[in-house]
Amino acid sequence: MHNKEPQWITEAKTSYTGGVGPEYSETDFSRGRSANQVLERRILPTTEGIINILLIGVGIDGDVMYGSSEPYRISGFLEGREKDYRMTIVDKDPLVIADVQSRRKICILNSMYKTHKWYSKEWDSFLKDTGREDRLVHGLVDGLTLYEFKSKDLLSRYFKSGFRIGEIPRQFKKKLESGEVLLVTADIANVDLPDQSGFDFVSCPNVLYLLPSDGQKLAIYNIARHTKKGGLVLTNDLGYSDNPLLPRQGGWFTEDKQREIGLVVDEVLLSKDRSQELLFRKE
Repeated sequence: MHNKEPQWITEAKTSYTGGVGPEYSETDFSRGRSANQVLERRILPTTEGIINILLIGVGIDGDVMYGSSEPYRISGFLEGREKDYRMTIVDKDPLVIADVQSRRKICILNSMYKTHKWYSKEWDSFLKDTGREDRLVHGLVDGLTLYEFKSKDLLSRYFKSGFRIGEIPRQFKKKLESGEVLLVTADIANVDLPDQSGFDFVSCPNVLYLLPSDGQKLAIYNIARHTKKGGLVLTNDLGYSDNPLLPRQGGWFTEDKQREIGLVVDEVLLSKDRSQELLFRKE
C-alpha cells in the first residue's frame, strides 16, 4: 500500500525551504492540450462515474493575455462529452487562484488563430465543446485583460488583428460555486490536500523543474499519496533546467524511488533531446 514514508522523503522534509516564487506562472492556451489527449485515450474509457482531477500550477502569465487556460480547456472538454468531474486546482501564487475564482472569459490573439492551424483547431474545439460562440474585438472590453505594454505600436498591431473572446464553460462556473471545483493557494511540495477518495488524473506540466530536488521529492510523494491505484500523473522532465527529474537527464528519480512511492513510467508522450513529457501510473 506504500504507506511507509521513505527515508529520502523524511530527509527532504528537513531540508526543503521552498521553491521558486510566484513570479513564475507562465502559461498560454496550448496548456491543457496534452491533458485532454490523456483524458480521451486513457481516463474516459476506463473511469466510471465522477472523474476526480488535480491540476497543479496552472499559471496566469501569457505572452499577451493574462489568465489561466488549463482549467477551462479540461472542463470544456469534459462538458462536451457530458462527463461529470470534480477538480482541485493548486497554485502557489494567490493571484492565479484569485483570477480563476473571478474569471468569466478567456481569449486568444486573432493573429495566432489565423496563422497557426493547431491553435485555431484547439480554440474551435473548445467553443464546440462548450456550445459557445466567440467574438472578435479590436479594443479593450470587459473580460479582456492584457499585460501593461510599454510599446504602443505593438499593442496597436494586436488590436488591429484583434482578440477572440469566449466564455468559460458553464459547468465550471457552477462547480466553482458549489465547491466541486476547489481552489487551493499552496506549494504542492507541502500542501495538505483535501481528504478525498483519490485522484484519477493529475496534470503537473512545467512545474517540477521550478523546485529544487528536495521540493520535487516532496511534491511527487504528495501527488502519489493522493492518486488512486491505476490513476495517471502527467508531467515533464526538462534536462536543460537546473532541476531535472529522471536519471537520463541527470536527475534523482530512479526506478527504485518510483517503486517506493508506487509510481511507474507508463508512457512517454513526447521525447526530445533534452526534454520528455511523461505519464506515471499509480500501482
